[in-house]
Amino acid sequence: MDYVRVIETEGQRIVDLARRGPLEAKVPHIPNWSMQDVVAHLGGVHRWATEIVRTLNWEGRRHRKGTETGEALVAWFEEGLGNLVDTFTQADPEAKCGNFSPGSPNVVGFWLRRQAHETSMHRWDVGAAAGVRDPFDPSFATDGIDEVFHTFTRSRGKQVLEAPVGIRTDDTGGEWTLSPAEKPGRIDVKVGIDGPVEATLHGPAEETLLVLWKRLGLDEADIEIEGDRSMIERMLTGPVSP
Repeated sequence: MDYVRVIETEGQRIVDLARRGPLEAKVPHIPNWSMQDVVAHLGGVHRWATEIVRTLNWEGRRHRKGTETGEALVAWFEEGLGNLVDTFTQADPEAKCGNFSPGSPNVVGFWLRRQAHETSMHRWDVGAAAGVRDPFDPSFATDGIDEVFHTFTRSRGKQVLEAPVGIRTDDTGGEWTLSPAEKPGRIDVKVGIDGPVEATLHGPAEETLLVLWKRLGLDEADIEIEGDRSMIERMLTGPVSP
């Protein structure tokens, strides 16, 4: 999958939507965030990731949101996007580079994948603020589900899951089993569903991804739950980043 091309395309879509505005438009599913907040946040993340890949060192670096407003903010974001794309284009995906997700591969490719999905999800946020919903490619959305499970769900604490549940994408055939890990508050992730589960959430890849990232509620999305719905509901109460 060409993650750099995804970043470039989705990032430019953010630029186009932000220039159309209004930047003050509220993001419906993230309390207290406007389109301007999303652009300021993601522009900071892009600069953070650029320096990590450029130096092959992520430790001690922090991302800081942009402080500009109006067109100056959009221009600042576009400049950072260009630098990110240039740096990532020249980078070796197999080069050694640490990251924040224990157990994930310590290579540059982690950052390419992470920034592709970060940029795409925030493009959806900006579009939602503008009243526009551009679809995700189903294959990319399926990769996004796998990425959120392995990068965040597996490694973050304070997860709520009492028994195995299954996740399935009806349009692409993706399957995962989430199970309670030995360490309380952690979740084990396995690709495929080959054992008994208490509940299964399934639907199109895009709708499933948006539910997992809490961009859509269970009752808003085109998904179905077989088995114990409360098990899925409690699992989705776990932490997730904007």
